[in-house]
Amino acid sequence: MEEVITALLALFLVLFVFAAWRIAKQLRELHYTQSQLLVEAKKLVQNSEFLSEAETERHQDNLRRFVISRALEAREAVEKQTAELRPRAVENVHINNGLTREELLEAFTPEEAQAVQQFFNATKHYIETYWKTDRGHLKTVFTGHPDAPNGEVQSIKKASRSLLKTLDDHFSRMHQTS
Repeated sequence: MEEVITALLALFLVLFVFAAWRIAKQLRELHYTQSQLLVEAKKLVQNSEFLSEAETERHQDNLRRFVISRALEAREAVEKQTAELRPRAVENVHINNGLTREELLEAFTPEEAQAVQQFFNATKHYIETYWKTDRGHLKTVFTGHPDAPNGEVQSIKKASRSLLKTLDDHFSRMHQTS
């Protein structure tokens, strides 16, 4: 009987060792799988950070392009006024940069953002001074003869030429880092 018990204990011990070995093997495989998943997760996090940085840069570039496009449109409209007054060109000019202060500082350095503000402030002042009536409407009729040296038309042309120099200065400071 002792031999049977010993044989059963030996069998039980062999089964126990086999089961323990099997469990250890499964745990090693599980650990390996988890390690691989962790490595992949780290790669995904790094990629998402990279994508996030790339998306942020793309967004900033789009904001910059938007503002610069508005500035170029405003400059072009002012330039047209140096040769012949064109109220329609002035009517469509944006007198602001179209961004919030936060967006402006996100897309531009503080110095560039200041140049953007100065550019659009100068444009707004020009339009309000030379192109708006007392009621805030756009002027389409001007006093005096168009060729008179001191007439309103020549005054606007002169102001337009002067403003172009100012706008060009602000524009060049707008994209110093571009």
